[in-house]
Amino acid sequence: MSRRSLRIGEGESVTSRLPGQDATSRSRWEIEAASSVCSRLCYCGNVVKTHTSWTVSHPGRRFQVCARRNGCTFWEWADPEMCDRSKHIIPGLLRKINRLEEEQNAGKGKMKNPWFWVSVFLVGMVIYLLFSKCNRTPGHLQLAG
Repeated sequence: MSRRSLRIGEGESVTSRLPGQDATSRSRWEIEAASSVCSRLCYCGNVVKTHTSWTVSHPGRRFQVCARRNGCTFWEWADPEMCDRSKHIIPGLLRKINRLEEEQNAGKGKMKNPWFWVSVFLVGMVIYLLFSKCNRTPGHLQLAG
């Protein structure tokens, strides 16, 4: 059986075992996270908090700050700078996604409107009443007069 270990920082690790595993099993899966975004420390010694910038000049670029609201002045980009093409394309794609989500939500609003369902029910009843009085002969339907 395997055990997974995540190295948080220098000398610290968190290990989790899947149900049914014993504590003596050797680790097959080990994730080294010492140089990753999540293990950075700010000037205070706290683990930094990662945010995402959605400005026009840096869309989707992650940055790190001190996790304490009024903590130290630590601030650093977590991602490299994007090329100009990405900076141009990403805001347009985000606007398109937002517009489509708004259209989808507007459509859901119609489905929640009770008058919409009342009118669907009434049209269905009219159609049912018309065809319930029909003569049913093989091959076609005729309205009874």
